[in-house]
Amino acid sequence: MSPLFVSLSALGGMSTGEALARAWASGARHVELAIGPRPDPYAGDRVRAFAREGVTFRAHHAFVYGETAAPLGLATARDEAALLHRLDWLASVGAEAYSVHPGSFALGWERERAYATFADNARWLLASCRERGIAFGVEMMFPMPEGSRMRNLLDSSDEVDRFCRDLPEAGLVVDVAHMRLWSGEGREALFERYVARALEVHVSDNDGRRDTHTPVHERTWWWRKLASVPAGVPIVLESRLTRPGAPSVREQMALLAGAIAGGARASA
Repeated sequence: MSPLFVSLSALGGMSTGEALARAWASGARHVELAIGPRPDPYAGDRVRAFAREGVTFRAHHAFVYGETAAPLGLATARDEAALLHRLDWLASVGAEAYSVHPGSFALGWERERAYATFADNARWLLASCRERGIAFGVEMMFPMPEGSRMRNLLDSSDEVDRFCRDLPEAGLVVDVAHMRLWSGEGREALFERYVARALEVHVSDNDGRRDTHTPVHERTWWWRKLASVPAGVPIVLESRLTRPGAPSVREQMALLAGAIAGGARASA
């Protein structure tokens, strides 16, 4: 079966320690560090404390792990000192994987130049993660809303396929909510193809127009596709659950666990 992780982006607005305590009380024993929690000086201590209790950690993009939260733009730059510090910290808490966004670029930049910068940074990160025993992957993205002056890389199947060819040893973070925002794409067939090399699968829902990270339910397009996720590939819950009226972490975990278990039985 696939392990079920809770992303701390689901519990944004509170400190890392508070988010971890909420996840623990909800029964989560697998956590992905992410943006969302407030920076605080005790974040590292709390992560280490929960690691000692048996929590398994992964991390995503510009995750919060201290008193500050620094942006990460891999399509335009690379701060090697800051990135190595981030990776050394992950290794120190026993994190098993680190994934990143490919980055975005402003209108007026050449897409090819932005992609080349990202690909160089991703190769460097892949090698740096391997040196520390950390798995590495890149997340597929989505087209920016109409009127935006920014563009995401890996925002279509064509560019995701290019990434898979260019960096065959890197993992792919399959985000089913991002895939819903791809227009004119055969999502079901693409999902089947991409999960075969997935580092992890991110799950949330949206209205088909914006990446709103709403709670998941049994009517989402990808629900029955959970049976296709290879055993052992983590599924990461990213729905924002601190909004008024949102279901609890425990409710969302139970719903997903049932779907994962059903998929495991169906594929047995």
